[in-house]
Amino acid sequence: MNNKMLCYVDLPWLYFTDNMEKQWGDDWNDAPYEHNAGTPYEYETNVIKIAVYINNLWLDSPCDKGRCMSVEEINKAGYPWLKHFHDGSDPGLKPGTPLDEAITWLKEHNCEIYTLKE
Repeated sequence: MNNKMLCYVDLPWLYFTDNMEKQWGDDWNDAPYEHNAGTPYEYETNVIKIAVYINNLWLDSPCDKGRCMSVEEINKAGYPWLKHFHDGSDPGLKPGTPLDEAITWLKEHNCEIYTLKE
């Protein structure tokens, strides 16, 4: 599981893939992603997902500030899927973040990880 990278977030689920270049999902090129995108396809890549409970109300996602972006735009631009609202020095959870680093970041930001599914 060490080669898994963050590719999509639809809270409470975070999705990780082994191939960011090949990873795709339904309507990942449509904005806004939160009203269009489907979960990652799994037929060309290996995808796992984790469920988290966010105890930290200061975390936001790309759609929280009215950003109208697609999954494709977020992943290509490296825009954080989750970011601490008040901490400008925190880079957040960006696309491609390895699973182990994502788990560390989530725990540091007071999130509970409930499941890990392959």
